[in-house]
Amino acid sequence: MWNNFKDLPACDVCAVLDDNDCSATEKEIFDAAVAWLNHEVMRTMSCCAEVLAAVRFPLMSRDDLQTCAEQLASSDIPPDYYSTLLEEARTYHCKAGDSAVISSRRTQMRNSVDVIIALGGFTASEQTTNRFQVLPIAELLAHSTKEIRFDFHCMLFVAFCLQCFDAVGRVAGRASGL
Repeated sequence: MWNNFKDLPACDVCAVLDDNDCSATEKEIFDAAVAWLNHEVMRTMSCCAEVLAAVRFPLMSRDDLQTCAEQLASSDIPPDYYSTLLEEARTYHCKAGDSAVISSRRTQMRNSVDVIIALGGFTASEQTTNRFQVLPIAELLAHSTKEIRFDFHCMLFVAFCLQCFDAVGRVAGRASGL
């Protein structure tokens, strides 16, 4: 319907840029937003805050965030439209290790996939201990409940056997004076 991204109306641009299923990086999304804003001078004043708010600045790397800040500072876009967004991102980066991290739409990851995180245990194919494994829920749902239960019971049995062997080894070690 639209021949060019730059010809889209502001509401459509915001919808595209804010889409959770977007596979572009936040830097690429920022570049698209700025290119759209710079296409027509009048857009800068009327839609700038709305379009830049769709960019998730906190999810950028520190280097990309610095590059974007410099690019905005050298542009015709007034600082009132982006200074709060950049400050939010800087605060987010400073508090990344804290338990009280900023939670907003702009700090939600794009392309999120529901997963189950498994700690410890054996896999049927490798027969080795996995300390950490991420299992996509969609992949798990592809298996029947019977298969999942069987794999789970096998994993429990192997873990039980390992605990038994470990206990026997400790008892044998104490008995031999090791």
